[in-house]
Amino acid sequence: MINIANVNLFSPLFKYQFSETAHLGSLESYSFSELNKILCNWKMSSETINSNNHFIVNWENKTSILEILYDQSGKFISIKNDVWKDLDLNFK
Repeated sequence: MINIANVNLFSPLFKYQFSETAHLGSLESYSFSELNKILCNWKMSSETINSNNHFIVNWENKTSILEILYDQSGKFISIKNDVWKDLDLNFK
């Protein structure tokens, strides 16, 4: 059993307890253009894959990297990668 008091001892070690995009809710509800407007202060790059049927977008800021796969119309398909740099955590 986890003692909640012990868990609180570790919280000062972590700058963020969840992804910076967590406040947005489910990212699948955002198209590429909508999320790109929200993350306009993040560095963005993209790559076309599957003979132009899909593209992967990488957004990065000083604490996070978010990689999402979209179809050719910009509709969300899946989160490919979510990295929390300060914790060195990589969610695939």
